[in-house]
Amino acid sequence: MDYIEINPKLYDYVLITDNSVQEFVKLTHNEAKRKNYAFALNKVNKRLVLNKNTQSDVNDTIVVLP
Repeated sequence: MDYIEINPKLYDYVLITDNSVQEFVKLTHNEAKRKNYAFALNKVNKRLVLNKNTQSDVNDTIVVLP
């Protein structure tokens, strides 16, 4: 089910490729879950892992609608 979250909470994720850190991104849990699912379907060696060292308290998020 596709839905749009109102004021989603963003978390810090780390993009890991072949056991090396590539970049840090801010995503919701739903976005990260969907991206990891797509990586698995395409058999790509990338995963988004929640970064537990930092907390993201972002209150002003921008929702981009198609």
